[in-house]
Amino acid sequence: MKLLFKPSEFNFIAVSGGIDSMVLADFVLRGGHTKPIVHFNHGTEFGDKAQKFVFNYAGDNDFPL
Repeated sequence: MKLLFKPSEFNFIAVSGGIDSMVLADFVLRGGHTKPIVHFNHGTEFGDKAQKFVFNYAGDNDFPL
């Protein structure tokens, strides 16, 4: 994967808890950056589970949330 911009050009990472946004968060983390993560619980069937997963991931990896 290759970013077309520098991580310093964006202010946060929107993370749903799905595979695509988690891969992006991991990619940014492995690149040595810790941008704030934002998550919105839409109240769907899996919303609470996704929220807990994202919050735990952020805490385990020192991402601001």
